[in-house]
Amino acid sequence: MRRISLLVVLAVLLVSAWHIGLDVRRIWLGLPDMGALLVRMASPQWSYAAEAAAVLLETLKMAAAGALLGTVLGLPLAIAAAANTSPHHLLYRAIRVLLAGVRTIPHVVWAALLVTVFSIGRGAGVMALTITAANVVAKLLSEYIENLEGRQLEALTGVGAGWGAMVVYGVLPRIAGQVWSLLFFTLEVNVRAATVLGLVGAGGIGQLLWRDLNFLRYDRLATLILILFVTVGGIDGLSWLARKLQVETPAPNFSGYRAFRMWQGAKLAAGLAATAAAVLWCCSLLDISRARFVLGLGQARVILVRMLDWDWSYLPRLGQGLAESLSIAVFATIAGSLAAVPAAFLGATNLWRNRTWPFLNKAAVNLIRTFPAVILAIMFFRGVGPGPLAGALALTVYTAGVLGKLYTEAVEAVDGRCLEALAATGASPVQVWYFGLLPRVLPDFLTASLYRLESNMRTATILGIVGAGGIGTWLMMNLAGRNWERVGLLLAGLIASVLLVDTVSGILRRRLT
Repeated sequence: MRRISLLVVLAVLLVSAWHIGLDVRRIWLGLPDMGALLVRMASPQWSYAAEAAAVLLETLKMAAAGALLGTVLGLPLAIAAAANTSPHHLLYRAIRVLLAGVRTIPHVVWAALLVTVFSIGRGAGVMALTITAANVVAKLLSEYIENLEGRQLEALTGVGAGWGAMVVYGVLPRIAGQVWSLLFFTLEVNVRAATVLGLVGAGGIGQLLWRDLNFLRYDRLATLILILFVTVGGIDGLSWLARKLQVETPAPNFSGYRAFRMWQGAKLAAGLAATAAAVLWCCSLLDISRARFVLGLGQARVILVRMLDWDWSYLPRLGQGLAESLSIAVFATIAGSLAAVPAAFLGATNLWRNRTWPFLNKAAVNLIRTFPAVILAIMFFRGVGPGPLAGALALTVYTAGVLGKLYTEAVEAVDGRCLEALAATGASPVQVWYFGLLPRVLPDFLTASLYRLESNMRTATILGIVGAGGIGTWLMMNLAGRNWERVGLLLAGLIASVLLVDTVSGILRRRLT
């Protein structure tokens, strides 16, 4: 059965490689051009850092505002989307469907749509980041709420507490730590996402990236990438610390139930006041007047009506774009997974006595993850030209970086004593690896790869912004031309395809577990 599965994966890899036009000779001949580009990028222009720092600050503000607003909006959505706390089963199903549909559309596409409605600037970027962050918080938090011990909630309703009291006193205190953790997680995600929103005019450092790429200023581009590398690394560290630290306010001794209720009310009031202040600060970053906002809502209504009137003559382009996007995502997932396996074993600290090599390996993986897939696609243009091959190669490198980190964490979680016991029986290092380590981590590897396939299907759409093939090319072309009937058809096809990939991936993950 295992051999059949390997043959199926190999066949899928070959078919996707054929569809993206994989040509080893073409890649080989393009290596000198890509190498020359890297050499030019190896000489940063440090005087450019001051100008970049100001735009980076705007990017961080956008990311923070999107994370804050997304968490505030995602919290009530999560409560309504959890089966054990939703006020009505119809509302529960409706929100679940809404979240699934919104999740299929990449943040860059949301930004492009919002730029059309509310004009260019960071306001559209903040709203796009808020939408994606709210979806992430609602999905993850609703799953956490559904796993809460149900007897405590039933006890509250059993003594006559209404739905509101059950949520305030039974749910919110128990998910406060998780909400705090998700706030920093979405901040980490938003910092990476905000770096490319400038490609569609939604503010942030992406505008400088796009300008320097168009003018072939690779020295400045190198400066921006180094700044992003340091920034993303710092945000990752802060996010990790925030998720690890469990900070709880010690409760005083209460003289009675009335004092306890006053304490709970004071904490709730302080939380609401802090939330209101955060929301006001976030809204101040939108830079959209009330008149412009009302006008934008009117434009959005007109656009939505046109998007629902699909142009069926564009169906062949839809099929071509979806086939390319799926081939790019599948090839990048399989090839990136294979490339991440040696990186995981070479970077796991529990497999090496000398920590120097694992440290260098992890630094290289983090550096790869810092490059947005769009930037990698533009770099591959120099070697293989525009099209799905450049997009597939860029996404493969990015996938290898992401999965290399996840795979390494899975290997480091294995108890080393089991491997030592196997080695003590006389097993060779290869036998220890094959019989002791690989069976333990392979399910985690496959699960992470399937999750990455879902994400790669969305990322393949983003690559179309710069002409790297897939449905994103046709989507951005029609967004620029205001062909809303075609945009609606393309988005409907994108949503359906991503949901299908998510469903198949979910079935395979359940079989693995």
